[in-house]
Amino acid sequence: MNTYEANRRKMRYLVSIILAVMTVLFIRTYLFFPVEVSGRSMSPTIESNDTVLLTPYGEIQRFDIILFTGDSHETYIKRVIGLPGDEIEYYQNELLINGKKIEEPFLSIHEETTNFKLEDIGLNNKVPPAHYFVLGDNRSLSYDSRMLGFVPQDSVLGRVVCRLQPFERL
Repeated sequence: MNTYEANRRKMRYLVSIILAVMTVLFIRTYLFFPVEVSGRSMSPTIESNDTVLLTPYGEIQRFDIILFTGDSHETYIKRVIGLPGDEIEYYQNELLINGKKIEEPFLSIHEETTNFKLEDIGLNNKVPPAHYFVLGDNRSLSYDSRMLGFVPQDSVLGRVVCRLQPFERL
């Protein structure tokens, strides 16, 4: 093999590596990004030190898990319970949305939620437009919409797509 062919081969490898790195950086920056969770407010669904993969795209649905910033610029990870226009109530450990009982299969059997209506905790009786009502899965430890208030849509950084680590719980 002559020097010219060897140099061409090296250039092709170099271009391939550069394209691969650029693709990974693009995907990580704009499509998906990993976040390490700190705290137990989403236990047992997501534990402290778990790494989750988020995407900033797609419509947020009820029960999606989202990452958002609060007023103090802290980041939180919680589950969306109420969508714009919803009336939320907990009564005898049952979630009522717009007067209908909704199952929460992701909660621990022993997890209890104190009775409340939105107006009981100082909020409007309905989730306002462009906002969400969020709760942690570990309700007794969670600092969520019951204390933070409604979460503005523009403070949402992304929604959880999957857990990356630990691998045995992928």
